Amino acid sequence: MRTKAEYRYPPSHLLDVAPDRRSTTALLIAAVFAAALVDLTVFVTGPTVVPYNYPFYFDVALLCLVAVLLQLSHAVLWDMADELVTIIEYNRDDPLSLSRDLEPEAVWTELENVLFLAYHPAVVAVGGIVGGLLVTSIMYALGVFDAYPYLVMNFGFGAAHGVFFGPVAGMLYVAWRSYTAYIVDINLLDPDGVGGYRQIGNGIVKLATYGISIITVDFVILSSVGFTRYTQFQIVVSVLYFLLLSGFIVGTLGVTVLFRKRLLAIRDEKVDIMQRLFIPVENGFWRKALDGENNFSEAMHIISMFAMFHQMDKMNMWPINVYSLFRLTVSIGFSLTVYYVQLATRVQDFLTLL
Repeated sequence: MRTKAEYRYPPSHLLDVAPDRRSTTALLIAAVFAAALVDLTVFVTGPTVVPYNYPFYFDVALLCLVAVLLQLSHAVLWDMADELVTIIEYNRDDPLSLSRDLEPEAVWTELENVLFLAYHPAVVAVGGIVGGLLVTSIMYALGVFDAYPYLVMNFGFGAAHGVFFGPVAGMLYVAWRSYTAYIVDINLLDPDGVGGYRQIGNGIVKLATYGISIITVDFVILSSVGFTRYTQFQIVVSVLYFLLLSGFIVGTLGVTVLFRKRLLAIRDEKVDIMQRLFIPVENGFWRKALDGENNFSEAMHIISMFAMFHQMDKMNMWPINVYSLFRLTVSIGFSLTVYYVQLATRVQDFLTLL
């Protein structure tokens, strides 16, 4: 019997900085502040066209947020993978099992290896370097360093997104393998109404809220372009923001619907198997009743089956419960509030200049 796997965050595990899984995150945050200090002492020599140089401080906040969310996203995916394997293992000896061909240890090894590679420090570092170089190159081509002189944080803005190249690839792989190969059974006795897959439902929402929080800070930073000579890019920034926000919303709802569709198909398959087993028991009950024989055993089987049918009928298979829906709504509402407050501030600044 497999026990719950001990959590391993690849950067902390490989660098062996401390047994605490948050230790690498703390080191990354310390590195962000050290880099910001370099910018303040070397590159930022005075005020720029952007009031208070506020994109610099939001760059620092973004990098700290990314350091935290990188670890949190890995923890979410780890719990989702662990839940998949737990259900596969739980149902292996069940006569109604639909997952007998799956080996829990093999499934866990595959998913753990994927997450280990996706969050490997080398993969994260290469993604960060690529993202940082890309953003720095774009800024160089546009010639906006007079408005954004903090070179390290400019690089960091791109790196903050590039570090997710590997993790996002890992997320997509886990989602694809789970949907096509590993979500093949449900736990009939789990009270969560999702066949035991509550962690996956919650995980979908958590990952969406993490993404929304990042694009919200992105918008605050990028909207400062309105203070530069490239004011027309303000429209591009707004369009990009709404496209990304819509993508997260539609993607979350789309994955939820597909996930539920898959679970409903599994539930119907379970019901079909149970109905085929129910028919001979019911026939035996009535045959013994007509012959005056003791049919207590068959009666108990029928009662048990009715209880299971009733339990399955209550399983609505919606991965997002009320709490998760509330959390997603609050995240979207907060992001839109930040957008409109930032937009109103920019309009006010423009009117002041007139």
